[in-house]
Amino acid sequence: LKKRGRRSNDDPEEIDEEDTDKSPVVLVQDLIKGADALGFDAPEAIQLRLLASSITEFQNRARATLNAAEEDLNLKEVEGILLIGEALPVDLPEVGQMRKLANRLQWMAEMNELDEAFLELKDVIDYVDRAGTCGVPQEHEYVRNLLMKLENGRDWLAKAEKLIDRNDASDVPSDESPIQVEELEELLQQDVDRPVVGEVMGKLGIIKQRVASAQATLRSITSLAGHPKRGTMMQVQKAFAGAKAKAGRIDLSRMDEWKECESALDQYQRWLDLLKQAFGLAPETSNTEVQDILYQGFESVVTLLDPEDDAYSQPQIETLASGKTIYHAKLTCVC
Repeated sequence: LKKRGRRSNDDPEEIDEEDTDKSPVVLVQDLIKGADALGFDAPEAIQLRLLASSITEFQNRARATLNAAEEDLNLKEVEGILLIGEALPVDLPEVGQMRKLANRLQWMAEMNELDEAFLELKDVIDYVDRAGTCGVPQEHEYVRNLLMKLENGRDWLAKAEKLIDRNDASDVPSDESPIQVEELEELLQQDVDRPVVGEVMGKLGIIKQRVASAQATLRSITSLAGHPKRGTMMQVQKAFAGAKAKAGRIDLSRMDEWKECESALDQYQRWLDLLKQAFGLAPETSNTEVQDILYQGFESVVTLLDPEDDAYSQPQIETLASGKTIYHAKLTCVC
């Protein structure tokens, strides 16, 4: 009979310990023999005989199924036999064996139809765990393939999480090398033999978008070099700083556009240093201060050269012998 817990020690109908050690089938048979020994008919005996017949029929079908080659079995038929055994009010070892067999056949059916392109690491872990639970040997081709994927997936996850942590770190050791674009792109590549974690792949995708934006900014800056509509060096400085911020710890220094921007900014800084020397400014004078000084000087020159601020002195009148009048006035130029 199915276990329903032991009775307490003070239960007047306490079950004999010797009886609890007997199998459910033996207990049913003993009960039937006991009913036959009664002096009167027991209606429960009829139900017990039907139960014994059902148990025997189930066990025969289950044992035949368990001894058959699994490739010849039908999952639906196995599940049907299992349902019969689970419905019996006794604990039979064949029920657990049939359940394990049904789970194994179900696992095999899923593996036969599996689309590995959409397999994530959590799916691989689940399939490996289920294979162990339902008794699929590790030597099986499917299990060996899953274990290979599991190792690759865990290796990918470790590298991906490390890259994300390095890119997000606010305090980076000075001796730590930057992240190469190739490292990021390699982790973003799809490979059926390397399952990934969707959430982590999404984070890598965000980093890739920011890097792509930084690369586009650099190309936009350099594409206008020498063009009549090119921007100012201040705009180049600002755009270059923005591109570096977007890239984070990803190294873009090998890009031609990066090198071009960096070279232009270095050349500009050297030119500013010469300008400071020419105007007698201290080397630590900021670029903004230099621009203010130059602007103020330019404004002064423009003001001094403006003809509208020039003036004439009080005119003197001279009358010639011919009677013609001439006006004399002295021009005073502010400049």
